[in-house]
Amino acid sequence: MLIERDAELTVLGEAVRAACAGSGSLSLVRGPLGIGRSALLHAAGDLAVDQGMRVLRAGASPTEQGFADGVVRQLLEPVHDDPLAEHGADAVPQRWRRLAAQRPLALLVDDLQWADAESLHKLAYLVNRVSALPVAVVATVLDGDVGADRLAVDDLVRAAATTVRPRPLTVAGVRTFFSRRCGEPADETFAKECWSDTGGKPMFLGALAVGMLADGVRPVAEQLAEARALRPPEPSNRLARCLSCQPARVTRFAMAMTALGDAATPTFVAGLAQLDSVDFEEAERAMRRLGLVPEHGPLRYVDDAVADAVAGALSADEQDELHLRAAGVLFRGGGRLEDIAQRLLGTTSEPEPWATDVLRAAASAASARDDSAMAARYLRHALVHGGARRGDLLADLVAVERGTDAAAAARHLRQALPLLETPVERAKALCLAPALAAAEGRPDTRFVRRAVTELRAGPEDDPALSGHLEARLRFWTPYTLETGEDAAAWLRGDIAMDDPGQRELATVQLHFATLAETLPRALIIDLAHRVLEREPGGTAQLYTAMPLLVPVLVAADATDGLESWLGAVTVRETPDLAASLVWTCQALLWAATGQLRVAKESAVRALDTASPDWAAVVGTCAPLLAILAMELRDPELASRAERAWGPDRPSWALSLSHAAVAATSPGSADPAAAEYLADTGRQLRRAGLASSVLFPWRLRLAVRYERLGKKDQAAELIAAEYEQALGWGAPSALGRVLRMRGQRVDGGPGVRLLDESVQILESSGNKLELAKSLMALGKRLGSPKGDASLRAGTRLAAQCGRAPVVAGTEHPSTAPAQVRHTAKSPLTRAEVRIAELVVTGRRNKEIAAELGVTTRAVEKHLTSAYRKLGIDGRADLSDVLPRARQG
Repeated sequence: MLIERDAELTVLGEAVRAACAGSGSLSLVRGPLGIGRSALLHAAGDLAVDQGMRVLRAGASPTEQGFADGVVRQLLEPVHDDPLAEHGADAVPQRWRRLAAQRPLALLVDDLQWADAESLHKLAYLVNRVSALPVAVVATVLDGDVGADRLAVDDLVRAAATTVRPRPLTVAGVRTFFSRRCGEPADETFAKECWSDTGGKPMFLGALAVGMLADGVRPVAEQLAEARALRPPEPSNRLARCLSCQPARVTRFAMAMTALGDAATPTFVAGLAQLDSVDFEEAERAMRRLGLVPEHGPLRYVDDAVADAVAGALSADEQDELHLRAAGVLFRGGGRLEDIAQRLLGTTSEPEPWATDVLRAAASAASARDDSAMAARYLRHALVHGGARRGDLLADLVAVERGTDAAAAARHLRQALPLLETPVERAKALCLAPALAAAEGRPDTRFVRRAVTELRAGPEDDPALSGHLEARLRFWTPYTLETGEDAAAWLRGDIAMDDPGQRELATVQLHFATLAETLPRALIIDLAHRVLEREPGGTAQLYTAMPLLVPVLVAADATDGLESWLGAVTVRETPDLAASLVWTCQALLWAATGQLRVAKESAVRALDTASPDWAAVVGTCAPLLAILAMELRDPELASRAERAWGPDRPSWALSLSHAAVAATSPGSADPAAAEYLADTGRQLRRAGLASSVLFPWRLRLAVRYERLGKKDQAAELIAAEYEQALGWGAPSALGRVLRMRGQRVDGGPGVRLLDESVQILESSGNKLELAKSLMALGKRLGSPKGDASLRAGTRLAAQCGRAPVVAGTEHPSTAPAQVRHTAKSPLTRAEVRIAELVVTGRRNKEIAAELGVTTRAVEKHLTSAYRKLGIDGRADLSDVLPRARQG
C-alpha cells in the first residue's frame, strides 16, 4: 500500500472507472525524479485489474529513442500483435480499438518523455479519439527532462484530462514507510533525519530500506550513522540514466556541483562549469525541475546518490582534472580554506604552487578543532608534491601524529631532520616528540645531543630550546642509583624559572629527586609549585615533561592546584595521548586524595585508550591498578593490571602485579602475596626507587607477615617505614604508619599514636587515610568518648566513596557506601539532569542523544556526580538522588 498517496489514487481510480464505462482519457503522473511516479503508475494498473480491464504496459528509455515503435511493440507484445503488420496512420489505434471492444483496456506508459517519435504519434492519434472508447491511458512524465520539451510530448501533455503531481513524503510518512519496510517501529529522530537527507522522496527511501534490511540496520537513532553509510546502487543507476540524456550545460552544471560539494555556490558552479548567466539559469532550472536539487534554497543535491551517479560517469582522470580545477576556482574566488583543501585531496595531479600552503593551513585548522586524522590527510597529500617544503611538512605531520601514533611521528621526525635547514628548526622539530613516550616514539638521543651542540655553537642560541632538549635527554637517560643524587645537586643551584626550557628541565630533576627522596620534601614542594604557577594548563604541556609534576606533588602530599591544572585540558572526542595522560594524572590525584573508585575508573579508561608506546600511561596506571586492586580486594582489577604490561616491564612491576593477583585471590594466598611483595621491595631498592608514597609495599607486606606469624619481620618493616616517612615528611605516609603503630600498642601510648596520626593526617589531602585513623581512634577510645571520631571517620569514608572502615585492619570492606549528604546538593544542574535520566534506565548513548551532547560529556558528568555523592555507580543513584534534590 502506497503511503500518503490517497488523493492521487482517487483521481486515477476515477479515470479508470470512467474508461470502463466507455469514457476513456489520458491521465498523467508528473514530477521530479524519485518522487514515486512509477509506483503510482503500477498502482493505476492494479486499479484497472480490479475493474476487469486488460492492462498493457511499456517503459520508455533514453537509449531506445531511435527504435521506431519501440513503446508500441512493448504494449502489444502481450497480445502477440505485430504493430507493423498493417500499414496506415491508424492501423495500431484500430487494433487497440478492437481489443477494447473485447474488454476495457488500460495502456500504461512509464517515462513518456523518452518514447520514440513513432510511438508518440500513434499514442496521440489514439488519445485524440479516446473519449468515446473504453480505454484508459496513464503515463508518467519526468519534469525538467529535455525530452519533455519535445513537441510530440507537449501535445500529449496538453491533451491529458487529468494530471497528478505526487509530493514528497512528510516526516510522519517517512516514519510509516520505514516501520512497514523494516518490520519494526521507526523512531521519530531516525525518520526526521532520513526525511532531511532524502527530501522525503520514495526512490531514495526505498533504496535505503533495502540496504538496511540487507545489512541488518534498524530504523533507530543509534544506527543512523550506519544507515547513512549505506550506498545502494539502484538510485545511482537511475540517476545516471537520467543525466545521460540532458543537454551539455546540465551535465556540466552537475559535474561542477559534484566537484565543489558543500562549497557549491552559483558563482563557483558557473565558473567551474564555464557557463554564462543564461546557460547557468537554464541548467539550474532543469536541475531543480528534475528534482536533483531542491526547488528552493542553496545548491545542494537532494541525496548523496546524485553525486555518486555523476562521479560514477567520470573516468579517474576526468575526476582528477575536475577536482584540480575546482580547487583553483575556489582559491581564486576566495573560497574557504578547507573547501579548497578538500578539492585538492581529490586529485593526484601536480597542483599549483599555492596548494602546499593551503594544505598546511587547512591542517593547522583541523588540528585546532582536534581533528588530527584530517590534518594528517592534508599533510600527507601535500608531501606527494612537497618539493623544497618537504622538511616543514614532515615536521607539521609529527605535531599531528604524536598524539595518536608516536612511532609514526618518530619515523617522520627522522625523515624531517636532514631536510630542515637551521639548528633552530631542527631543535623545534625535536621538541615536538612526546617527552613521556616509550623508546619507539622518541628520536635517537644522538640527534638531540647534536641539536643542543649546534644551538650553543651557532649565532641563534636559544636557551629555552636548549633547556627543552636537555630535559628530554635527562628523562630519556636510563635511571640509576646516582640519578636522584645528581638531580638533587642540580636543583640546589640557581634555576631560571622564567625560562620555559629550564622549568621543564627542573620538572624532570624534581621527578628523579622525588623517586629517590634525595631532596627535602619542603624544597621539592616549593620548586614544583613555582614551576606549576608559571605553566598554564593545556594540551601542549602534556607533550612535554610537565605531567611529571603530578607524581612529584602526589608523593609530597601537596596536591593543591593540580585538579584545576589538569582540568584546563580539553579532552578530545576521540582519545589521544593527551587524553590518556590527563586520565592517568587524574587517577594518581584521586588515589592520593582517597577517591579510590574514581581513581580506578580514570586509570582503566587511560589504559583502555592507550597505545603500547605510551610509556607514561602504562607505567603509571598498571602499578596504580595493582595497588588499588589490593586496597579494594578486586581480583578483576588485579588481572587487568597484570595484563596491561608489555614484555619489557620492569622487574618490580612484575612482582607487584603478581602480588596483587595473589592478594585478591579467593582463599588464603598470604604466603604468595608476601613473597611477591617482598620481591617488589627488593627490586625497588635495587632500582633506587625509594618513595613510599608512590610505591607503598612495606605496610602491606607487614600485614601479611603478621597473618603468617612473622611478628618480628612485620615490626621491622613498620619501623623502617616509620623512619622513611619521618624523614620524607609527607603527612599521608607518616599518618598511615603512625596508625599502624598505634593499633599495635595497647593503652595510652597507642591512643597517643592514633591521635598523632589523626592530627598529622588533618593536613593531608588523603581524606581516606584520615577516615581510617579517626575510626581507629574512635574504636580504641570506645563509647561515648570515641563516638565523635567514629562519626567523623564514617562521614569522611562515605565522601571518599567507601563503606565505614573496620578499625584494626588496613583493608576496608567493599560493601556499598553509606552516603551522608549535606543540606545542599553538591551536584550541578547538568549532573542532576543526567542522574535523573540514569535512574529512569536510560543508557549513556540515549542520554547523549536526548540532551544533544556527546557520550563523553555524559560520562564526565556521571563520574563527577558519583564522586560528589560518594557512590560507586549508577546502581546507587536511585537511593541517594532524592535526598540530593531535596537539599
